[in-house]
Amino acid sequence: MPKRKIAIMGVGNTLHKDEGVGIHIIRALEKVKKRYDPLKDVELIDGGTGGLLLLKLIEDFDTVFIVDAALAGGKPGDIYILSPEQISKSPDSQHMFSAHDIDLTYTLQVGRELGMQTEVIIIGVEPKDYTSHGLNLSDELSNKITEIIKIIVNEVKKLKMKFK
Repeated sequence: MPKRKIAIMGVGNTLHKDEGVGIHIIRALEKVKKRYDPLKDVELIDGGTGGLLLLKLIEDFDTVFIVDAALAGGKPGDIYILSPEQISKSPDSQHMFSAHDIDLTYTLQVGRELGMQTEVIIIGVEPKDYTSHGLNLSDELSNKITEIIKIIVNEVKKLKMKFK
């Protein structure tokens, strides 16, 4: 069986504090990637606020983990692991990931309608402040970076074990 092509993509706007959590996680992963064996052949992607352009970035991968701020009603720093199907079943799905130019839920729906085969796993992080201007994450999210990285590494490891 050929090796799966896996990527981790962070999305968000780093000019709006916690709205940029996905990008901050990618930057943190770039610094520590070599310490985690499951990440050695995983590509890291800064998706910015790409909207529909994200589809072009992920189409060549078998699996993509997307890290983004998620307005799911929890407390700041709560972490969610979701599939696009789980999000689309939520009554508030159009608002959960809508802080970008085009929300993530809509982008992934368009990708499926166009025949995109990439498996997408979303790592959502509940933001505290996603509307104020600022380059730094809130303390609540800054304090969760190590935990988020460990969750991502564990999810990648589980995926690789499933396809061994």
